[in-house]
Amino acid sequence: MIFFILFKLNNKVSTKLVYVLGILSAISYIFYPNFINRILMYLVIWWGGLEIADLYLKQEQISIYNLRAYLLVLLVLTLILGLNVYLNSIESISQFVQNIGLHPVLEFRHFLFAIIAIVLAIMWHKLNWRLFNYTILPFHRLAPISYCLYISHWFLVIKATYLNDLISNTFLRVFIYLIVCLFFSYLVEKVVYTNLVKKVVYTKVRNWFISYRRTLSV
Repeated sequence: MIFFILFKLNNKVSTKLVYVLGILSAISYIFYPNFINRILMYLVIWWGGLEIADLYLKQEQISIYNLRAYLLVLLVLTLILGLNVYLNSIESISQFVQNIGLHPVLEFRHFLFAIIAIVLAIMWHKLNWRLFNYTILPFHRLAPISYCLYISHWFLVIKATYLNDLISNTFLRVFIYLIVCLFFSYLVEKVVYTNLVKKVVYTKVRNWFISYRRTLSV
């Protein structure tokens, strides 16, 4: 929804607005973390796709130099979130690892990864995506169920405990959790959701179209 609102603005104005809101949201997130400033903060990460797509459409080089303003804003946000980690008394590596999936380390990790991922992607792009087909491409098969995987993995893998008393081997237990998560995601995305769309959305659109054709023929 935010994208549609910003789309109405001038490209440079909307980009500056995203950057300013992101930095202010990150600062306010230190004192009062909430859903709104979290969304505005993460909007900066999502905006990176738009920045790269804009360069591509303009046939400009996708380089660190052309993305320098965006990467600088990401770096500022990462430093602010890093300060938040420090202020929450997470000072040692062991504490950091223990809280890797929790606030405030989680947000810091996301922004740090965004910088690393974009820089590595640009470098890989310059190498003409060498070995891409053998490393990343095979995972495209997970794309149709990726959203459900993203939501359900926390409950079905990270926080799952239903096999703790049955299987003592940690690797085997986690492997089974992953299989269950994959199966559940496939069931939801490819079976339940697909049939729901066909039966509900498709039926409604078809009925509306039929009734509309009838009104035209009258």
